[in-house]
Amino acid sequence: MDQVHVEQVALNVFDTGQSGNGRGRHENERLVADGPLALCSRWDAPGVVRKLQAAGIPACASFHAGTYACNASLYLALRATTDSTAVGFLHIPYRRWPHGLRLGLLIRAVGIAIESLMPQGALLSRG
Repeated sequence: MDQVHVEQVALNVFDTGQSGNGRGRHENERLVADGPLALCSRWDAPGVVRKLQAAGIPACASFHAGTYACNASLYLALRATTDSTAVGFLHIPYRRWPHGLRLGLLIRAVGIAIESLMPQGALLSRG
């Protein structure tokens, strides 16, 4: 079943597993030479999952975002921001028409994820 994955950890690993985009193959390389092996996302991943599920959106907490572009995005965002900045990563599943999650559910999932990054009491403008 397709579901949204709420990432919890980013790894300091770049491993494409295959050649791509004319850049060759990358195997077990570090994203940041002197960076820690892993960084925890700065949101309540289990709480985000509960909110998604309560909204009728299939979701699960995922230990890490793989070792390619999604993981690199999360790791580098965590490195570039302060510890007090909320940072998370939501993996949206590929929509297998006509059987994948409907676009409306995915849009709601993104909204819930963004709201979870906001400071307590802050609301997104719905205008």
